[in-house]
Amino acid sequence: MSLVLRITDAGRAALVNAARDGTNAVRIASVGVSPTAIVAAANTAALPGEVKRIATISGAGVAADVIHLVVRDETADTYTVRSLALYLTDGTLFGAYGQAAPIIEKSAGALLLLAIDATLLDVAASQITFGNANFLNPPATTATPGVVELATDAEATALADAVRALTPKNMAAIFTAANVLSRLLSVDGAGSGLDADLLDGRQGAEFALWSGGNFTGPVGIRHAGLAAGLRISDGTNGYGFLQFGEASDANVSLNWYMGSSADNALSIYQGQFGAGALRLRITQTTVAFNGSLMWNAANDGAGSGLDADLLDGQQGAWYTDIVARLGYTPVNVTTFTGANIISRLLTVDGAGSGLDADLLDGRQGAEFALLAGAAFTGAVSAPTGTIGSVTGDANANLLVGVTTGSAHILAKGGAENAQHTGFLGPNGYVATFNIANASGQSSAASAFYLSKNSSTGRSINAAGTINASGADYAEYMQKADGCGPIAAGDVCGVDINGELVTRWADARSFVVKSDQPGFVGNDTYGAHLGERPIEPTDETADDWDTAHAAYVADLATFEDALEAARANVDRIAFCGQVPVAVSGAFAVGDYIVAAPDGDGITAVAIDAATIGFDQYRARIGKVWAVRDGRAWVDVQHG
Repeated sequence: MSLVLRITDAGRAALVNAARDGTNAVRIASVGVSPTAIVAAANTAALPGEVKRIATISGAGVAADVIHLVVRDETADTYTVRSLALYLTDGTLFGAYGQAAPIIEKSAGALLLLAIDATLLDVAASQITFGNANFLNPPATTATPGVVELATDAEATALADAVRALTPKNMAAIFTAANVLSRLLSVDGAGSGLDADLLDGRQGAEFALWSGGNFTGPVGIRHAGLAAGLRISDGTNGYGFLQFGEASDANVSLNWYMGSSADNALSIYQGQFGAGALRLRITQTTVAFNGSLMWNAANDGAGSGLDADLLDGQQGAWYTDIVARLGYTPVNVTTFTGANIISRLLTVDGAGSGLDADLLDGRQGAEFALLAGAAFTGAVSAPTGTIGSVTGDANANLLVGVTTGSAHILAKGGAENAQHTGFLGPNGYVATFNIANASGQSSAASAFYLSKNSSTGRSINAAGTINASGADYAEYMQKADGCGPIAAGDVCGVDINGELVTRWADARSFVVKSDQPGFVGNDTYGAHLGERPIEPTDETADDWDTAHAAYVADLATFEDALEAARANVDRIAFCGQVPVAVSGAFAVGDYIVAAPDGDGITAVAIDAATIGFDQYRARIGKVWAVRDGRAWVDVQHG
């Protein structure tokens, strides 16, 4: 019979070794029997109504999760068996099974011989051994020696039985010459994969392959009629080429190619066709050598580009009478005096003439600013309008809505969530900035600070994705006292207070430090320091020098305190992919788990097929890629 054996918590504990990073082999020493039907559970510690404990047993693992067990009782005892339990050598109840109907009943004059195939849950059969009894007769499998039935000739010839064994006599009945021939003929033909020794009585070396074959003698082509004697084509577009020569890459110029191309031309190349030097090109109307047009009767005449005896059909003497050819007398340059020129210019002077004057209303051009590219040397103010005043100060700051400032400032009053600034595209707003009255962002140095709406707490609403170059989501976590630095990719622990530790004994769970996070949360480690000091903007104030000096001192104190607070936290990966520093070998598909490294913590790789339950609970993630020699895992907190 086959049954599912329930392994108890005590039995599972016996399998785990002292270091809790592997398993022990255990030995089944006896089997207890009971007439009481039970439902075996993980916490079963004793077999209710146990009437006898039998030590005459034998067994073996016959599959990865199946054990074959034989129990023998030659005594005159009588009992009914509805439940049974397996005990280890130290008396630990390893596993149990029970059912309502009797499994077997033992009488005084009978020998009890109970053979059981038990399927194990979560336990490998190879970890279990049995007593020294030698009467085990399990069913034979491909992995386990045992009892087997011999096949008849009919069963052997059918080749369908998967459990009976063949004999030499069976093999003779199967492999007759007629039988073998009939089976070969059933797969004979194109695509069979058979490699024949002769083809119509000839060896394969006497034939040329369709592709890649070289004829060793002259090849003749004879045919009757007007059809092409030799056609070379790519088979799709109708054009192709011939190669002359077989030089290497270093001497590719020794190869010549002749062929047709998609533009209906016949070309001859020295070197690779289409990439080498084009020596000759013939089309329906032209012939070119080395890119230069060759003369022929079809391209002779005006516009041919040839250095001919005539110029546009005229002899050179035709151009000697210039006045007659031009139709006017060319002017002598000596007649163009200054007075003559200015008198002529005055006839076209005025707006739109295109003249570049020396003065404009009596001023030189340097006294004016160009519409584009000019730099004003003094302050320039725009008239007050709907956006307030626009000013450029002496420090090259653009100020809108205010008169002074230490940076570019766009000031706009209004209620919270009212639009402050907008950027329009051809189809409407590309981006808008609304007024937000609540702060709370981290005061650590950053390229961009953004406030939040005091009602909704939102800083950004995006219509599309928000992309980051990092690969994981991380959060800042507080370090416990004495934790020390943690390198990116290192595994560390979390103690009972939810703080980071690097000692194995202090850890209750395990995490990995982020390497290049795309998003970082819980950025509040400097919140107790308050707002970052603000630089005074009104440089015209009487106390500006004093105020600015105080700002510089306050900022230095703030930065020192912020750095001290940052040293007490670290960014820990909570999801996404992250590289992990692993001790020892690893491969894609392995689980990465925390392990002790002396007093500290390290990470090791465990094959997914052999990982134990406790190891799985301490996993950091699963390796899904190896990049630059590092194991990249998807973050999983056990």
